[in-house]
Amino acid sequence: MFTFINTLILSALFAALIPLLIHLFNRQRTKRVPFSSIRFLKLLEKQRLKKLRLYQILLILLRTLLIIFLVLAFARPTFTETTATSDGSARTTAVIVVDNGVNMNRYDDNGLRFARALKACREVLRSYTAQDQVFIIPATEPQAVLTDTLKLLKLRAGQRTANWPAVLDTINRLFKKHVNYNNELIVISDFEINDRHRSVFESMASLSSEQVRTYFVETIAGNYFNIAVDSIYMANRLVETNTPLSLRVRLRSEVVETQNVDIHLFVNGSRQSHRRISLSGLSSETVEMTFVPGQPGWKSGYVEIPDDDFLPDNRRYFAFTMPDVRRILFVGRNNSVYLEAALEALQSAPGLDIKSETYASFQRLNFDDFQVICLSDPPTLSAALSNRLVRFMRNGGGVVLFPGEYTSPVQLNQFLKSAGLNFRIGELVAAEKEDGFFTLKDINFQHPLFRGIFRRENPQIETPGFYRYFKVLNTKATQRDLVLLNNDPLLVSSNMTDKRLYLLTSFPTPLWNELPFKGLFIPLLTRMITMAASGQFLLIAPGMPGEKYIFRFPGTVPEQAFSLTVNATQSIPLQPEVKADHFQFSILPSTAGLYTLASTNRTEAVIPVNIDNRYLQNPHIDKKQLRAHPGKPVWINDVELEPVQLQEARFGKELWKLFVFLAVLCLIFEIFVVKKMEGRNQQ
Repeated sequence: MFTFINTLILSALFAALIPLLIHLFNRQRTKRVPFSSIRFLKLLEKQRLKKLRLYQILLILLRTLLIIFLVLAFARPTFTETTATSDGSARTTAVIVVDNGVNMNRYDDNGLRFARALKACREVLRSYTAQDQVFIIPATEPQAVLTDTLKLLKLRAGQRTANWPAVLDTINRLFKKHVNYNNELIVISDFEINDRHRSVFESMASLSSEQVRTYFVETIAGNYFNIAVDSIYMANRLVETNTPLSLRVRLRSEVVETQNVDIHLFVNGSRQSHRRISLSGLSSETVEMTFVPGQPGWKSGYVEIPDDDFLPDNRRYFAFTMPDVRRILFVGRNNSVYLEAALEALQSAPGLDIKSETYASFQRLNFDDFQVICLSDPPTLSAALSNRLVRFMRNGGGVVLFPGEYTSPVQLNQFLKSAGLNFRIGELVAAEKEDGFFTLKDINFQHPLFRGIFRRENPQIETPGFYRYFKVLNTKATQRDLVLLNNDPLLVSSNMTDKRLYLLTSFPTPLWNELPFKGLFIPLLTRMITMAASGQFLLIAPGMPGEKYIFRFPGTVPEQAFSLTVNATQSIPLQPEVKADHFQFSILPSTAGLYTLASTNRTEAVIPVNIDNRYLQNPHIDKKQLRAHPGKPVWINDVELEPVQLQEARFGKELWKLFVFLAVLCLIFEIFVVKKMEGRNQQ
């Protein structure tokens, strides 16, 4: 459709009547003069006047078109395929979204992408006037809308991810609050963002309608070299002092060619391990880094690779604690005498603090005071209690289950489902004969459950018999730590690194098995509890830049000073927030690093904060699909972005040159017609 940028100039089209008016006012009236017979002369004169009148009409038409074309040229006509209307003289509400997320820290052949985004933003701002309402939204902090363009100079691309859903909410709010004839949305980004945000950009494209015109300004991606440290997780299921501990580091290559990569592991400020690998192009590989943790306490550090064109993903932080004492909560009933006796024997072991409670009283306790909760023959678990246990596991706690006579498989399965675990408890299986029993398969003494317990590598031990047990369904979703001879599992555990749960399918009592009377019982129970407690050792990447994290501590505030140290350099005093049954500290990290909360006497907690690599990984938003969106958003290349290009994208293809050309043609034809008329008059 056709539109005009300078619509006020169109009023000058009335000037097209001037040639006609001049012609009408200059017409001479005929005078009668007596003369002799001129019959033949009149015939000739009539023919000449007829041609002259035709030339006059043509001359009036050419002069009228000349004025029309000149006026239209000054009105700057445009042609666009979209239905969006525009008025260059009307006030405009402009919302400019500048992507300052972690993805904009990339360097490529065209330079730093965020610097190019700022340059594109300045070019866009030049196209507005003082009467326009312009709002700039930083994508990582959409609530901090900028109206002062000078503050654009302070905008930086950090290590946070853009909050696109909140960006969309802010866009809608601004357009509803500031209504003008022209409404424009400009989004400046490299659009190399994970596809899970596609719906937000589709919603932005849908705004391109009669009310809002959407422009996507893309910082074109050039060639760049990048290898990323994607994740770190602990390989050991059992963490003990002075025992080698392995961290599995996943590397990802965004380079086509194979590269040699040096990997460095730093723990508590010193380098503990180094490896050099050959990483194939456009692939991922997991590398194992080993070190000896030494004495109990907090262990924190990072894995680092050499610098490349994208620095934020070259280092990944981790932290875990090895407490001096593992606090265990045992909850049982009257039939748990054998478990209680075994735990009393463990109470004297160094590093274990075991507290026994009944099901009637244990819910009043603060679960965060413990590393492991053991539930013996658990009854019906309410939804509230299940949620508390799930939250306890997500915070690093371990749960050990001993289902027995009073356990309802249906109720227990509801808890397993709420915890996000895929295996389920089935029917109770009993030996067919009265004196029959099930036996264990050959025990793997290299399994973490048994490694280091016995002096010999393959000791000869008397295995217990089992009379009944709960069948486990969907065992592919579990670790089968101990298996019976009929291939049914006796001990299963979760294979999820963020949820530590162990389940013994046969309740330790003489009615179910011979386990309480065999030498395997106490070592097995010890290792189950120790491995369940290892979940709290691992606090890898619980936070990301821009996400709030809360340190919670039970009880009242001690008379001590607290401080927060970032990467062992910057120390900030902290004041606790006092709650009814605990006190807490809230932090909002802005960059990746190690955030250490310390009291006067000791380190209370270390939180590793890492960038969100999922935000950067493939699949990215499909730009071709977004370009083909029915809303027809306008795509502009930042490398070629100029005010003229932006103007054409905003109002369409300008046609003023065409109308100037037509005006020149009219002028040339007018000169030709005038010369013809003068020649006729001379004849």
